[in-house]
Amino acid sequence: MNVRIGARLQDIRQQRGMTLERVARELSISYQQVRKYESGRNRISVTTLLALVDILEVDLSTFFQGLVSESALTRPSADDGLESIPDPEVRRHLRALIGVLRLPPGEEGDPH
Repeated sequence: MNVRIGARLQDIRQQRGMTLERVARELSISYQQVRKYESGRNRISVTTLLALVDILEVDLSTFFQGLVSESALTRPSADDGLESIPDPEVRRHLRALIGVLRLPPGEEGDPH
């Protein structure tokens, strides 16, 4: 999964016409680290992924397209327990992440 998310990062960055150096500067890391993310050598933390969402101006789910089934892309309900998080942007990003990571109904580990 790291390789596929990294490849999505590279695709998105290139579509936006952004250099490795610019993304690195925005993240306050080296361009070599961004390259490691893109190649899948290093995992992208949630914090970094959220920063990339802002830098690249995309939805969090963009990084996970094609990695999960379409039925897993359903929006979480209002009673998902995230209302206690005060920052609405963090809540929005977490809901998007939960939505793309949900297992399709009937698969092992599905809470439904």
